[in-house]
Amino acid sequence: MAERAGVDRSTLYKIEQSEPSVAMDSYFNVLRVLSLQEDILKLAGDDVYGRKLQDLNLL
Repeated sequence: MAERAGVDRSTLYKIEQSEPSVAMDSYFNVLRVLSLQEDILKLAGDDVYGRKLQDLNLL
């Protein structure tokens, strides 16, 4: 997987652990290898449920 994505094994491990320090292009390359590259568009999507939870904390 790491070789196909063009990342180090340590970077792949960090991605598996959801480390925030990994560059977005590394995440994208792994998604591409898994044929999930379209899912990157969900990052900027509107999260209606998340907004409702956030609004409740403001009350």
